[in-house]
Amino acid sequence: MARILAIDDDENTCALVEATLRKRSYDVRTAMSGVEGLKALQEFRPDALIVDKMMPGMDGYELVQRIRRDSEFARLPILILTAEADLEGKVHAFDIGADDYLNKPFAPEELIARVAALIRRSQVAVNGSAPVDVNRRSPHTIAVHSLRGGIGSTTLAVNMGIAMRNLWGAPTLLVDMVMLSGHVNLFLDRRVMHSWATLDGYALDDIDEQLLESLVHDYENGMEFIAAPDNPRQAELVTREAVAKALDVLRPDYEYIVVDLPHDFGDMTLEILDQADIILLLVAPELASLRATAMTIDTYDKLEYDLDKVRLVLNRPFAEEGVASMDIFRALKHPIAVELPYAGARCVQAINNGQPLAAARPEHPTSRAIEDFAYEISKRSHQEFPPISPSESWRRVQESRNPSKLLRRVGRIFQ
Repeated sequence: MARILAIDDDENTCALVEATLRKRSYDVRTAMSGVEGLKALQEFRPDALIVDKMMPGMDGYELVQRIRRDSEFARLPILILTAEADLEGKVHAFDIGADDYLNKPFAPEELIARVAALIRRSQVAVNGSAPVDVNRRSPHTIAVHSLRGGIGSTTLAVNMGIAMRNLWGAPTLLVDMVMLSGHVNLFLDRRVMHSWATLDGYALDDIDEQLLESLVHDYENGMEFIAAPDNPRQAELVTREAVAKALDVLRPDYEYIVVDLPHDFGDMTLEILDQADIILLLVAPELASLRATAMTIDTYDKLEYDLDKVRLVLNRPFAEEGVASMDIFRALKHPIAVELPYAGARCVQAINNGQPLAAARPEHPTSRAIEDFAYEISKRSHQEFPPISPSESWRRVQESRNPSKLLRRVGRIFQ
C-alpha cells in the first residue's frame, strides 16, 4: 500500500485529498503547514508528496526546495497543488524540483491518475526498467474510455467487438471492466453464471486457462465476452491483480480485445490504458462531456501516452444538434476520428431487446459507421492481406471505401 503525505493549510482540501486517495487504498496522512509537513515527512516516509503552493510561513515552493536539498528525499515524487493557472508558476514549480502540477479545483479522478502516474514512474526509475509483458502485442487491444457516463461507451464497446469479429472472423474478446455497474451481458441479452467475481478466493497461481473457461462466454457471432459482477458487493471482491493475471493468461488466444472501461482513472483502468494499442475516447456534443474529455486528454498527456493512439469518437445520443463538430475540434485540439450519427429509438430498442445494432441491423448508418471505423483501427496485417473467405462485413467496408476495386481485390485472392 503506497503512502501519500498531503501538506495544505486548507482543511477542506486535506479532507478531499485524504478521502479521494483512501478510496483507492492509499495510506494517507495530512499536515497543515510546511513545518508540520517536514516533521511528518521524517516520521511517515511517504512514497509521494502532495504540496499546496500557497501556505503561510513557508510556502510550497520553499518547502519543495528544502526537501530536494536532502539527498534522502531527492527522488521523492512531488505534486504541487495551486489555485493559480499561470504558465510562469508552472514552469517555476518544475524548475525547483516538482514532478507534476495540478490546478485547484481538481477532479478527484484526475488527482488519482496523477498520483498513480508519479508512483509508477518512481518505481520504474528505482528498478531501472518497467516490467515487460512478452504477450503485450499479441492481440490488438482497444480500450473504450470516457470520464462522463451515459453517452454510449458500452454501446460503442459492444458494437465494436461485434464488428471486429464480423470483419475478420478472428478470435475476439469483449471485456466488461465496469465492475460496479457493467451491462455488457445485458446489452448482449445473455444471462451468465460466472463473471469477474468468479476469481474471488483463488490464488494468482491458480488462475489458469482451465479456470477461465467458465469466465468466458460465447456470443452468437463467435465473439466471446467476460461479464462484470452482478452487484457492488461482488465487485468489491475483484482485485486488480486477479484481473491482470487473467488477461495475461487470455491474451495469446485472441487477435482483438475490446475493453469497456469505467469512467475513472483507477488502477484497473490504468492497467488497460497502459497496454492499449488504441484508446477510443468518447465525447458527446454537450459542455459537460467536452469538459470531461478535455480533462481526460490532458491526463493522457501527463501519463505520457502517445496521443496518436487516442481516437476521438463523437457520439450524438440525442436529437438536438448540440455543439458543432468544428467547435469540438477547436476546443479539444484533437481530431475527431469518427462521428456516429444519431440512432434515436433504434439505439434504445437495441439496448432493451439485447440486440446490438451491429448484429441485428448491420445496414443501419450507426452500424456502418462503427464497421468502417473498426476496419480503420484493425491490425495493419489484416488490412494489407484480404481474408481468403471475405465476410459480408468486409465486403461492405470495401464497397464503401472503393467500389471499383472490390472485384479486383477479391479476384486476386483466388488466383
